[in-house]
Amino acid sequence: VTVLRDVSEEQMERRWRDEFIATISRDLQTPMTAIMGYADLMLEQSIGTLNETQGHFLQRIKANTKRMVNMLRDLIGVATIESGALAVSPEPTEIAPILEEVLTEIQPQLTDKDLTLEQDVPDDLPLALADPGAVHHVLTHLLANAYKCSVVGGRVAVSIRVCGAEELGSHAGELERAMVISVTDSGGGIAPEDEDKVFRRHYGERVIVPGLGETGVELSIARGLVEAHGGKMWLESHMGQGTTFTFTLPLPEAESPSEG
Repeated sequence: VTVLRDVSEEQMERRWRDEFIATISRDLQTPMTAIMGYADLMLEQSIGTLNETQGHFLQRIKANTKRMVNMLRDLIGVATIESGALAVSPEPTEIAPILEEVLTEIQPQLTDKDLTLEQDVPDDLPLALADPGAVHHVLTHLLANAYKCSVVGGRVAVSIRVCGAEELGSHAGELERAMVISVTDSGGGIAPEDEDKVFRRHYGERVIVPGLGETGVELSIARGLVEAHGGKMWLESHMGQGTTFTFTLPLPEAESPSEG
């Protein structure tokens, strides 16, 4: 039996599908953003006083609309990765202010679970060669995963350091030196047999990985963004103790050691 397939036709169909998904997702973001804007306007009570119940309902409308916008962005991200068109625009970037912005955004969730935040971020960090928006996206997903899977009253830790290729070992890739960012949760840990499922892109199914907070495509997109920078993302987990997600970002040429 001989089976002949037109691979180029399949690739064209896949590319058309991904571009269609990305286009529809972008179009849907516009009305969602408008809904959030009107919700904000009403919550500010600039057009009338709200009672407690009305305020609560509007907060839920805003929260769920924002969740839908994030889901659409992730869908765009998946389609972009699949089409091979994922692109970032790296530039010399301060990472600490981006981290602080993300931490401010998720602080209410940390407070709700009584989570202690630990930071190990040196004051003299060099610049990273990174796309600020992409780094914000990656940190948001990693920290969202951390607080979702951490136990109530636990901790979430973030550290940033600079390492050489020898210290990074197989995670160095082609980088001589890199900025290394780690996010640690206090969840139950991820079993070794489940680790290969963490970064998979799931479509129709929702794969539940014990010890993982995110169950969709978020972490696969985060890794795709890191790899688009030339960096790496990996995890280290200990059952009953938690999981650490780590990723690297390149440094500008001026920050790399001169050879010879």
